[in-house]
Amino acid sequence: MSQRSAARKKVADGGPGPLRLGIATLLFLAVVVGATALSHSLFDDARDTRIAEADSGQPRVDSVYSDRIESQYDSDYDRSRYQEIAHAFEKDPVWVDDYLAFEMRDEDLDDIHEAIEKTRTPIYVAFLAATELDDTDGQAELLANRIIAEVPDDEATVLVIGDNREAVANKGISREIVDRPDTLDDDHLSQVGLTYVRALLSAPIEEENFGYGASFDRSGNAIVVNEKDDEADPRALRYSVGGAVGGAVIGLLIGGGLAVGGISGYRFWRRRQLTLQSEPQTQEQTQDQRK
Repeated sequence: MSQRSAARKKVADGGPGPLRLGIATLLFLAVVVGATALSHSLFDDARDTRIAEADSGQPRVDSVYSDRIESQYDSDYDRSRYQEIAHAFEKDPVWVDDYLAFEMRDEDLDDIHEAIEKTRTPIYVAFLAATELDDTDGQAELLANRIIAEVPDDEATVLVIGDNREAVANKGISREIVDRPDTLDDDHLSQVGLTYVRALLSAPIEEENFGYGASFDRSGNAIVVNEKDDEADPRALRYSVGGAVGGAVIGLLIGGGLAVGGISGYRFWRRRQLTLQSEPQTQEQTQDQRK
């Protein structure tokens, strides 16, 4: 067997020695522990940030849209808009949003006034441009609830009419439209309002047990539509077992890759060195040695 063949056989038979295997194992374990510790540290940082935000009392606004969605659940909402509408009802029981003026017909408004003047329990009508970007996220029922909360009457009904949105809120009585009245797609909004007013006048009036309509709680506060679940207190958050396992798995993948890659790289480098040492000398190298 030649010297070159013997060297190659030595490289092929040789495996990672105890020292190299120990270094790879330590490297592997270090990465696993480090990844787990980093995962735990990132969790602590995120929890501290959430606690600081909760203690600051400042509203979190990600966008105008999300801010509007959050505002429908705010019990301390801006009441000025609804107070303005309720105050306007003292002069005219029909309130029209300026944005919807082009949807009004004078003859329909006259018929609405004539109809609601005949009822013993007041009916107030508000034509509102309700959209998903207003402070109730376009919830017509919530709009009606917030308006009637500002109406001074002990017994009253508020009807809100908007584009494809109609809602009724009662105070001190129960007067509900059981079946949605039939309306045409090409009807003016004032025609839709007149149809709903006539349906309300045909609905029976019942007394409430505690003086408010079904849209209010016993304290007289408007019941919020789509009640939001409270978020968990960030102080109660704990680093989960799943997080620890996830960090360990990442460490296993990275650490295992580094360990295998390190051993493979070392063996390749070692094999290259042994191969170079076993190669026969060139003619020039032989002549140089003879000189």
